[in-house]
Amino acid sequence: MSRAAELPSLWSTATALASGTALALGLAWAVTGLDGDGDSRPQASPGDVFSSPYAEEPLPDQVRLELPWRHLDVAVAAAQPELPDISGAPADVAPPEGGSFVRVDLTSPTDQVPFVGIRRPLATQVEVSVRADGVDHPLSDRPGGFRLDPETAWSNATGTRWVAVDGAPTDVELVVTVDGEEQVVGSDGAADLGRAAQLADLPAATSLQDEPEIDCGRSRRADSSDLELEDYSRETACTVTRVLRVPYVDGLGWAPRGREYVAVLLTLDRTVDVERTDDESWSSATTLSARLGGEEPLAGPVDVNDLNSGTLAIQDPDDPQMFVFEVDEGTNPDLAAALDIEAVPSDPFATGRETLRLVWDVEGGRLS
Repeated sequence: MSRAAELPSLWSTATALASGTALALGLAWAVTGLDGDGDSRPQASPGDVFSSPYAEEPLPDQVRLELPWRHLDVAVAAAQPELPDISGAPADVAPPEGGSFVRVDLTSPTDQVPFVGIRRPLATQVEVSVRADGVDHPLSDRPGGFRLDPETAWSNATGTRWVAVDGAPTDVELVVTVDGEEQVVGSDGAADLGRAAQLADLPAATSLQDEPEIDCGRSRRADSSDLELEDYSRETACTVTRVLRVPYVDGLGWAPRGREYVAVLLTLDRTVDVERTDDESWSSATTLSARLGGEEPLAGPVDVNDLNSGTLAIQDPDDPQMFVFEVDEGTNPDLAAALDIEAVPSDPFATGRETLRLVWDVEGGRLS
């Protein structure tokens, strides 16, 4: 065995053993004399990802990028011929033959933006790449790289990485892609956020708790059945507990250009029961629906508690139902909410089925 193969690597690589040992296995082992200068270090391959074994000073010119659920501060440095070493000696991993390394820093503030999804598991795909002279080196699908999809966003999501690249590229960029939409940051700090720039205008998620709820007002009947609301149900109230306007929804993707999504959360503050004038016993089931500007929702009703089940989100005792609509940006269509109470006789041998419908109308200006 050559002396090169016996050298332990202080740099953690994408191809390190799962046991946590830092041996640079999977690298192309450089043999003395192979590169002409007697370099016996293990040699990185283009695309290999390394994390530093010690803390480094943050890169300057950090740029804020936007994910649909969190902010992201990033910086990318110009390519350099060697990995840094705190001792001042060359690092124990050599660059690719004729290649170099690119450093990337990712940090995330604690504040979050409101995130709308319509089902679990979440579907959003996020890719992180270093683009060196037009060649992309993915960091998301490599062990030790950056994982930024929402289901695994709290592991391997931040820190410093070094990426091995061919040659000595002069055009170095970090590319973050969310469902096909790119955000690009150059080593000079120049940035193009594309569609994601709209996410920067969203309020902080914590500020939504201070938003007042919207009373739907009095209901009206919109049916011709013989059913009546029982006394304690006559004042059944509908409440809009939250309205979110977002350019992106998990499960739907990015809204078309010039359009945006409106997520409306509705609750009923009491149980609804019905009766008939003939005093027969009836059982009932309710269905909540909504239209915005006369249009059906793209998704909903979605049970928000079911959606948040198994997460850190607190279950809402009001059991909100969410509807997601697509509208022209900046418009405020009227909302029509409806509650259908479908009743059937409690007697299993009886036949018949009737539906009572309550409708509420909410002016669009109140939803802005």
